[in-house]
Amino acid sequence: MHLSSAIEDLVKTRSLLKHPFYQAWSKGELTLKDLQGYAKEYYYAAKSVPVVMETIRKNAPHTLTQIQRETFAKNAREEVEHIELWERFASSLGITQDELNVYEPTQTVKDAVTLIVEQAELGFEEGVAAMYAFECELPAISESKISGLQKFYNLNSADAHAYFNEHMAEEKHLCFWRALLDHFGEEKYEDCLHTARGTVAAQNILLDGVIERYMPAMSCGCA
Repeated sequence: MHLSSAIEDLVKTRSLLKHPFYQAWSKGELTLKDLQGYAKEYYYAAKSVPVVMETIRKNAPHTLTQIQRETFAKNAREEVEHIELWERFASSLGITQDELNVYEPTQTVKDAVTLIVEQAELGFEEGVAAMYAFECELPAISESKISGLQKFYNLNSADAHAYFNEHMAEEKHLCFWRALLDHFGEEKYEDCLHTARGTVAAQNILLDGVIERYMPAMSCGCA
């Protein structure tokens, strides 16, 4: 099995769409405060993705072609631009930039983001696997989120949808990661799967952190 396919199968077993927070989102069970809390917590993660990309770039082998390097640089720039798109989403929920800037995320969220960054630090191949695991479900997740925002929360503005619309078109990034993954040597196969597994676990933990602070009844199983 191709490494990219193995990672996709792994992601499906811990799909974020199965997480209680996203389940509540898709059923219209979140309050505005819940959405605002999520937007503020996830801002910490959105700002960290360019850090992951820079870590991967530093570990890139000299064997990468010029086209691959240019594509990577373009993707990295887009990850920086995504931060502004997330700020627009937060604004659509009534969150000011000052609120985002001073917000202190939960330790659980901080630890989850640190874990993702640490996966990328293990090596170039591991970093690519981490980013593929991080991104491969984003089109489906983004489509689900937009549907929920429209159906249940009356959030239909361009600002509310911009970040998610961008990630519904994530295929160009995914193709790049797949092309790299499926040419890695067999000796890196298990290491990359281990890294992908850690990344998916961290993404789930991040959502756990949102629930802990904003939906404690769900966290303890009392809801």
